[in-house]
Amino acid sequence: TSCSPVFSFERVDGGKGFNYRDSVEYKTAGIAMRDTVKRYGIRLVFRVHGIGGKFDMLASTIVLGSGIGLLGIATVMTDMLLYWGKRNRVFVDAKFQQVIEDDSDASNEVSF
Repeated sequence: TSCSPVFSFERVDGGKGFNYRDSVEYKTAGIAMRDTVKRYGIRLVFRVHGIGGKFDMLASTIVLGSGIGLLGIATVMTDMLLYWGKRNRVFVDAKFQQVIEDDSDASNEVSF
C-alpha cells in the first residue's frame, strides 16, 4: 500500500500576527552600542497525518529471534568472562553447587 499523508495547517496567533521589538546591547572599541530589531510575522502549526508503514510478521519474528539469540550469547560470554577472571573462585562458588551422594540410602533409586 502507498502512504497518503494528509497535510493541514493552522494559525496560532489569532489572525493578527506578531509584532515586537528586541534590543541587543554590546560594546565596540569601548563604546556602548545598542541595536533594536523589530520582529513581525505569522505563526503556523503544520500537521501531517497518515499511515507510516505496515506490519510484517516475518520481519518481526526475525527481529525477535535475533534478540533472543543475542541475549543467550551475552549470558554465555558473561559466564566465560567471570569464570576466567581474576576473582573466579567467588563466581564458581556462587554458580555451582556441589552435590554429595549418599550411597547408604538405596530406597530412592529408580529402576526401569
